[in-house]
Amino acid sequence: MKGRSDAGNATIEFAIGVVVIIGFVAVILALGRSVSADGATAQAAREAARAATLQRDATQARQAAQQTAYQVLQGQEIDCASRSVSADLSGFTVPEGATGAVTVTVECVVDLDGDLWPWDMAYAATGQATSVLDTYRGRST
Repeated sequence: MKGRSDAGNATIEFAIGVVVIIGFVAVILALGRSVSADGATAQAAREAARAATLQRDATQARQAAQQTAYQVLQGQEIDCASRSVSADLSGFTVPEGATGAVTVTVECVVDLDGDLWPWDMAYAATGQATSVLDTYRGRST
């Protein structure tokens, strides 16, 4: 009676192992992109809120926040499929002598597929920051 040959088993095990390792590396890369996007949106929100508080009125503050956030995301080399910057500028309506604040929220949808898998994957990163307006600095709405 002849036993079965194990000649092809090593090749099959190797092929399965390679597929598993490639999948693991792809997941690690996607996680890295999402963590990087989270950090970049948080930094963009912090810098945008600070830039907005340096302005004298809400219109200039909104423009400064958007411009700063976009520059930070571009500087971090984050490729957003879509992005938005929203600012709560109600602090500019607070009278001088009272504490007002600006809150900026930056949203960036990052494409995670990067040709690693056959389906589309995206991650929505959001950063939010608040910066206090100078209490005695002149401001207008």
